[in-house]
Amino acid sequence: MTSPTEATNRCTPIAEWPAVDRQAWENALQPADLLEPTIGYASRWRPATRLMIERGYGRWLGWVARSRVLDPTEAPGDRATRERVAAYLRMLQDSNLAPYTIAGLLQSLANMLKAISPDQDWTWIQRGSSRIHASAIPTRDRRACLRPAEDLSILGTNLMRPAETDRFCAPRDRATLFRDGLLLAFLASRPLRMANLAGIQIGGQLQRRGGSWYLAFDPIETKEAQPINFIWPEALAEALESYINVHRIALLESSRKKLPPSHALWISKQGTQMTTSAIAFQIKDRTRTEFGRPINPHSFRHLAATTKADAEPENITDLQSMLGHSSMRSSEKFYNQSKMLDSGLRYQATIEDIRKRGSRQPTDKHGTGGSQ
Repeated sequence: MTSPTEATNRCTPIAEWPAVDRQAWENALQPADLLEPTIGYASRWRPATRLMIERGYGRWLGWVARSRVLDPTEAPGDRATRERVAAYLRMLQDSNLAPYTIAGLLQSLANMLKAISPDQDWTWIQRGSSRIHASAIPTRDRRACLRPAEDLSILGTNLMRPAETDRFCAPRDRATLFRDGLLLAFLASRPLRMANLAGIQIGGQLQRRGGSWYLAFDPIETKEAQPINFIWPEALAEALESYINVHRIALLESSRKKLPPSHALWISKQGTQMTTSAIAFQIKDRTRTEFGRPINPHSFRHLAATTKADAEPENITDLQSMLGHSSMRSSEKFYNQSKMLDSGLRYQATIEDIRKRGSRQPTDKHGTGGSQ
């Protein structure tokens, strides 16, 4: 019998979707037709957005199939009744998924249905997703998992140093150590989103101009459709050169299979481009070993933002370009968190001062010290 968790994780691939669903999705991906609303609804979605929504819809179809109510000839919109979506939601909740994950899966279902059945109203699913998201309580305190940016940068340097000096390590092990150290040090300095970090190609997003390395991402490559351009951190320029010219080559040559040439910056032990999951695993493993608890790569963005807002509140607008936000709304959140923390610390100091003054021997109404 399939457990709730297995049912939740089972994502039906597109090749196994009913023909009517596949055709509707193909129509949604066609160039937009102003006179035909059923064509091209998803044509301008970013590849990462498409993939996320495809997977979310694949989970829905998998659940429908296991519930024995899947009619392959039924229109996708007719299949998504309120009763079925409510039952799907109960299954997700019974699977002990985080509320934010459940909200995301419902949002993906709503987005897909809007794309393949645009003649129907799906705001009721979207509203349900929004309510779950708004009422969700984080399952962990992100701030408790963070370390100062300096600690993370030092950890990266400490990993790279022995990779350069330990001659008794195999070249592949030294290369892996150096790669992970450079990843940590770079993220501590410039916290890119994982999709952009994993997608860096030498000669593509990463190019050498003059004496410096530049990173540039087109709007279509970024989450908020904003271009990202910056110089590779100068303090890590020499390390990048060493990685590209020595350690990356060692990783490429470590594969036992003949692989096609790769221009990916981050290479795995198998000689292939590292996925976002592989990078996240290495970062969490290295930080868990060093600090006793893992630090998720996305937390580097929160750390950088709050550090910047705390150290330079007058330059709050820099956060928008640093994090690649399309507006100041997201950046101001970190500024407000920093100000709230600062206010809390001042309040605590005031209470502590009052407590200390209150602990002195008070003068009673008769002018004598001590208590009754």
